[in-house]
Amino acid sequence: MDLETGAIVGAEALARWTEDGRPQSPASFIPVAEASGLIVPLGGRVIELVCEALRAMEQAGFPDIPLSVNVSPLQLGRREFIEELAAMVARHGIEPRRMEIEITEGAVMSDYQDGRELLARLRRLGFGIAVDDFGTGYSSLRYVHSLPVTRLKLDRQFTAGVGEQGEQGEGANVADMIITLGHRLGLDIVAEGVETPAQVEWLRRHGCPCAQGFLFAHPEPVEDFIARLRGQG
Repeated sequence: MDLETGAIVGAEALARWTEDGRPQSPASFIPVAEASGLIVPLGGRVIELVCEALRAMEQAGFPDIPLSVNVSPLQLGRREFIEELAAMVARHGIEPRRMEIEITEGAVMSDYQDGRELLARLRRLGFGIAVDDFGTGYSSLRYVHSLPVTRLKLDRQFTAGVGEQGEQGEGANVADMIITLGHRLGLDIVAEGVETPAQVEWLRRHGCPCAQGFLFAHPEPVEDFIARLRGQG
């Protein structure tokens, strides 16, 4: 959500495992998928579904709302990843600018030189690149200025305390620093895990332009998201 206008300006694709009719947290199955190698076909299927969702949104009259999708380091490490990604969006007729690839800062910093080149290739193709969970590691603060990324996502552990613990809390200080850093580098910024109006007010006052979290919406099928977009018009 744009914190000034209240408009929906994007969404994140989420994977959920349903058991007995109830969605399971990714924390319960993503580690298993990564340990077994199943994260590669699972991640590929998720990207395919994101392409289908973007096509449905375009047909519904919303061609400018981007979707972000998390990509595992195991996916990124595959030599064929970029070629397969480019072929997939081309097959669905999707402009790469409408898809934002989310990576964790740890995935980039584990092999900085190769990671930087891979991100540069994605940017040349037109994909947006977001660094997820930003602020949870320290090494990337030295290098983020030279990475070809377009967005920083402020980790929920820092947004959790803002607005409730005052201006001097540790989370608030780190959040303020990252927001300032993002502005100085000319990057978009999104605060994750926003759940209270007090957090929204704090983020707005400190210059954070966008946020996501349960305060605005819970995970929902793409059809419901399209209906939500229609409803705000």
